[in-house]
Amino acid sequence: MSQFVSTASASVRSSHGPRRDASRRPAGRVGELVPQALRFLSAFGISPGVLLHATMEARRLDVPPERALIASGEVSEEFYYRALARHLGLHFGDRDLRIADEAAFPQSIHAGVAPLESPDGEPEWLFAPQGEVLSGLFELVWRGRLPRGQIVITSPSILSAAVREKFAGRLAATASGGLGSHDASLSARSPATRLQTVAGAAFGFLLPFGLAFGGPGWAAVCAVCGVLMSGGILLRLFATALADEPAPDTRTLALTDFELPVYTIAVALYREAGVVSDLVRALEQIDYPSIMAQLPQDIQ
Repeated sequence: MSQFVSTASASVRSSHGPRRDASRRPAGRVGELVPQALRFLSAFGISPGVLLHATMEARRLDVPPERALIASGEVSEEFYYRALARHLGLHFGDRDLRIADEAAFPQSIHAGVAPLESPDGEPEWLFAPQGEVLSGLFELVWRGRLPRGQIVITSPSILSAAVREKFAGRLAATASGGLGSHDASLSARSPATRLQTVAGAAFGFLLPFGLAFGGPGWAAVCAVCGVLMSGGILLRLFATALADEPAPDTRTLALTDFELPVYTIAVALYREAGVVSDLVRALEQIDYPSIMAQLPQDIQ
């Protein structure tokens, strides 16, 4: 798989897709400025102004142009990849995607490609190309070297869902027991230490002792509990004292919007349609520049 992806990212074709010059044909001034990853969308009703806007944002934020366009909301992710598949003359896969055992998690998601089970034994690949892989796909199209019938185009979201479904059992096992397998000392699954065993046995002995001998027994139980509680209090006092040290001077010069790093906020929702509008309004109030901030008025 890695060799195939490297070939695609370096240089991709469709045996029944556009003519050799179709993916490089300029469309006036805008066609010269818009990269191949967006240029083909003009044939699917997307205006040159929208494509140019996304191109400028992609360069400003140093992200692939297709990601900038999808983030703008002008086109959906599924629309983009359906149009890409149609442009290249390839099949778009969105259902009954049988990921082969040779796939890897999460590497297949990060690479944007995963092997598919093939009933006839011929290798078949599910592609959700982005960035360099997408550029390589167009290059293979230009050279006429895309393997016939071996590529299915899909969106990154669909590919991610298909791979996660393939590895659902492994993901569940990792989520429930991964910490204990990685470091048993950090997990409650690890057996009790010798000190914990001795302390539990001593407390189990003192409790019936206190019940049996009344006042003196209860005094001993309370003394042990008092020592344990005092230890907890002292631990918190020491932690507070250490935390009171003066913080280092971390002041930095103010950054411009262009210099700020790009962050993605992922919000998980399940049967919460009633609060979506409030959530969106709250997110819009975050004091951080949007990925699709308005361009200057003179750029159209």
